[in-house]
Amino acid sequence: MIQLKLNQTRKGRVWLDETPPATFTGKETHELEFTIKKTANATCSKPHSASIELLILVGSQPMYGFLGATFYPDETQKFIIQVLVGDSEVSNIKEFIATPPEILQVGLSQEYVSIILKRAAETYAEISPALSGKLVFNCAAHGVFSSNPVIFGFLSQTVIHTINLLCKEVASTEITKFIESAINSKPLTN
Repeated sequence: MIQLKLNQTRKGRVWLDETPPATFTGKETHELEFTIKKTANATCSKPHSASIELLILVGSQPMYGFLGATFYPDETQKFIIQVLVGDSEVSNIKEFIATPPEILQVGLSQEYVSIILKRAAETYAEISPALSGKLVFNCAAHGVFSSNPVIFGFLSQTVIHTINLLCKEVASTEITKFIESAINSKPLTN
């Protein structure tokens, strides 16, 4: 786990190719599939995972989200995005950066699925060369009071860009700088 260096109204942590505390097994799966039409596909030699936990103060209101995915490369000439749905209450909030009186739930509720799929598809369309394989959003936590689709859309985009950098074997220090820059420069608002 890497503690991100963010501006004073933001806290964040990132996990690169390691298991974060919010990995879960979904009760249902939502999926999008793309056939790769480009001839020069990016190669990714092994599975990679990236998870980002973020707490942002917007005025006096906190905005919290934790999202991660694992990418399983293959040679199918397809890119599949899967979002797992299901949640349970967190017993130890101290493992997370959300602040009391927040009630955290590990997993994803249905309300975040469409924005995650939408932003993931938009971000995937920007990546060149295209990746072939399956991307599974299998890590998440959301707050009952402080989470919203805006933060999960942003995290979806950032996780995909991060996995793309991992596949390109960019150094973790450079990936961390990319994530910090993306978070510090993005004005997230409700």
